[in-house]
Amino acid sequence: MKDNPKVYQRMIAAYIPGYPVTASYMSNYPHLKFAEGPDDTGVIISYNTQAPDVVYNLVVSEMVGLVINPITWTRTETEATAAEGLGSIMPDPVTLKFHPVSQYADARVDVAKGVLICTTADENALNIYTKAFGKGVYHSFDYPFCFSNIRANARNRANKFLSK
Repeated sequence: MKDNPKVYQRMIAAYIPGYPVTASYMSNYPHLKFAEGPDDTGVIISYNTQAPDVVYNLVVSEMVGLVINPITWTRTETEATAAEGLGSIMPDPVTLKFHPVSQYADARVDVAKGVLICTTADENALNIYTKAFGKGVYHSFDYPFCFSNIRANARNRANKFLSK
């Protein structure tokens, strides 16, 4: 983006949940911005979801990422309940196809760990999908847990961008 500022000027947002975007990464690329709220454009959006009791997360390993809550679109550590979300998509245990459900996951930013904490997910029920990453590491569900919020936010950011 630094070498192509005209491309960056057209970027609405880069949604990259599941990849830890660190403060040092952002300082190495000062022309990039991490999202601060629901309406900003030209920003990076990232988080890595896990259960509160996870000690080691293979996905983020030693990296402490910047995190935005995909329910509230804030970076504070205030918990967003599942009731505040717009809806999830979850796999059918038989067909494994994803289908819309009521909001499944709550979300709280943990600044110290650089992850998004989810307390409402059933670690045991989801272990079949998450065991490659470790119990309670919801890497496979970074999008599905907050699917409808992400869709609505992408629409909102696109409208904000196009209205400029």
